[in-house]
Amino acid sequence: MTKQASFIFTGDLVIVIDTSPWMKDEAQALSDAAASAIALIYLNLTLRSLS
Repeated sequence: MTKQASFIFTGDLVIVIDTSPWMKDEAQALSDAAASAIALIYLNLTLRSLS
């Protein structure tokens, strides 16, 4: 039986997005990319906790 080290990662993520009307497309793209990245990190951490 092997012991597996475990840890809890805590941290803050701050994303600042310019929501000016002329930056709408870029702001939406950045928002979508950030949401996808956060979802992937969460999925990765969830899968690690199951193994």
